[in-house]
Amino acid sequence: MEENNAPKSRLAFFVVILLMVTTLAVIVTLQNAASIGVGFLFWHFESPLAVALLIAFALGLSTGLLAMLPSTLRRKQQIAYLEQRVGGLDINSTRQ
Repeated sequence: MEENNAPKSRLAFFVVILLMVTTLAVIVTLQNAASIGVGFLFWHFESPLAVALLIAFALGLSTGLLAMLPSTLRRKQQIAYLEQRVGGLDINSTRQ
């Protein structure tokens, strides 16, 4: 019966974490409502500080994910190859 409670407690944990992160995001947004000037190459615009921080975070996150993509694809390809080899070994061992 404990096994059935494990997914519920895990979900509850993630809901609590999500609520805490959302609360912190709202607090940061309210405290950083001041408008700032942002300039990048030829672009210049005014934006609330919280929006500028959110954009910087999103750009950093997407850059990190894109940097991980080649190794992730290579790893999946290697796993598929090794699974195929293991399947071939099982067939050969039953024939003997």
